[in-house]
Amino acid sequence: MKRLSVRYLAGLVDGEGCIDFQRGFNKGFNQLYVRPRVRITMVDGANLLPNIQNNFGGHCKIQDRRKGNENWQAATCWSISSKHEVERFLGAITNHLILKKEQARFALWYLNRLQGVHSRSSGSSRINDARMMAYEELKLMKRDVQRLSERAAKRILDECQLH
Repeated sequence: MKRLSVRYLAGLVDGEGCIDFQRGFNKGFNQLYVRPRVRITMVDGANLLPNIQNNFGGHCKIQDRRKGNENWQAATCWSISSKHEVERFLGAITNHLILKKEQARFALWYLNRLQGVHSRSSGSSRINDARMMAYEELKLMKRDVQRLSERAAKRILDECQLH
């Protein structure tokens, strides 16, 4: 299969994809972790999504969704969540996104500003507060695609004093 254009990939993300934050708690470090994740799920994606995986990394898996409804078909899901993979992929497609452009911009801002900042320091509660606010802001952007990423970033910086 030939290489896919970044415009085509942006269209796939706008139509079939998801930009969200994966959230969890690391008991060993006693800290909250929040990391951006990009996913594309398609019923007929068994040929297309492995091609994207070969170019951008990540994981592909088949999801048998028939347990919920026997009329549903199995789907292939490609996802990335490592900082390097998400930065590389979103960096390539963000300017071509239409619906999810602000979500992508916000995820890139988060990667450059908050991901990897250790919260064991004296400001650990501020960092965890900022991570939770970022998680909530992205959820709000999913409901309101016109919500601006710059405004969300400013709110986090102002409320958590992370300048």
